[in-house]
Amino acid sequence: MIGTVAVLGVALGLGLPAIEVYRFSDHHIHGSVQVREGRADFVWQLTIQPPFWPRYWRRLLGRPWRQQPICGQGEGHIAEACEFEHPEIHYRATNDFGEDVGSSPAMNAAVDRLNAQ
Repeated sequence: MIGTVAVLGVALGLGLPAIEVYRFSDHHIHGSVQVREGRADFVWQLTIQPPFWPRYWRRLLGRPWRQQPICGQGEGHIAEACEFEHPEIHYRATNDFGEDVGSSPAMNAAVDRLNAQ
């Protein structure tokens, strides 16, 4: 009986945080610089979901896990910036024809440096 209660307690203690982390939608923006056809330009990814396991371990350990800059850098991306780490990155509609997305200072410097070469 005690063993059953202990197994149930461990299962609930590990399972409920996993469900909470999995169901919480933490989509955000990533901006980076990529070189295409010899020219550096900004690339925006608007629906990035942070990785599950770092958020899950943070949740188990009682650390902040929502809206934390724990995303890794994508392959081929230069000066990648996560919206949670760089609040100056934002998304706002400018008019009916396009969007305006703010960039980080590191991204601006990378584009200037790469295009000056």
